[in-house]
Amino acid sequence: MARTKTTARLASSSGAQPSASAPSSPSTSATPSASTQPRVTLAPQDYAQAYKWAPLHLLTETSSQLPADHLATLLKGAEDEPSCAIDREDDRNLGVRIPPQGMPICVDDRATNGMPFTFIYSAIFKRLRLRLPLTFFVKELLTELNVAPCQLHSNAWGFIRAFEILCNHFGHPPSTDVFLYFFEAKNPGDRSWVSLNGVTGRVILGLYQQSFKDWKGRFYMITSNRHSPSLLEGFPLYWVPKVEFRKP
Repeated sequence: MARTKTTARLASSSGAQPSASAPSSPSTSATPSASTQPRVTLAPQDYAQAYKWAPLHLLTETSSQLPADHLATLLKGAEDEPSCAIDREDDRNLGVRIPPQGMPICVDDRATNGMPFTFIYSAIFKRLRLRLPLTFFVKELLTELNVAPCQLHSNAWGFIRAFEILCNHFGHPPSTDVFLYFFEAKNPGDRSWVSLNGVTGRVILGLYQQSFKDWKGRFYMITSNRHSPSLLEGFPLYWVPKVEFRKP
């Protein structure tokens, strides 16, 4: 599949998905507490009505399998360990928390009274060593593909992380144009999550795992405080329905 030039969509009641504007919520930190939890404005029984475009497997995809101590382990690692998800200079500007019980992966800020957020699967932090805030390259790539971070299959994130590491090793900044010369997005179809493949004749990296298991049902809600809204700007925050990629 060839890349399709797209931009992040603006929020609407039809389910189109945006990049964020400045948060209006109180300042938060990386350590979650009851006082920094987003105010949920939709009850579990309302999600199907509010997100009519979403298939059942998205409405039932909730962060229900994370153990109680998982978030503490993620945030309390040493600075040079992958378990520390947030760069220290931004650890007071970003919030990482387990989403409210029953909140599905496909919601947007209508579910949080307008407070911007994005979901990221825990495996991307723990196994692929993603750090927050997202890099310019990652934001640009997500915007080009018009997908939210949670919308990419974990093996797709494996390609992205490996490409960043490879570019850094050779002293070149990672480029969306170069990445999409070597990789192409597959139409998700009924799978919903977007996968990436190497372009035939240009394969430079193999799959992170042939069968990437046990990553669904385990994702975090990422927020920024009102003083640093740019940390959640420049890419689609929420699940984009009906993503398609044109053949050349």
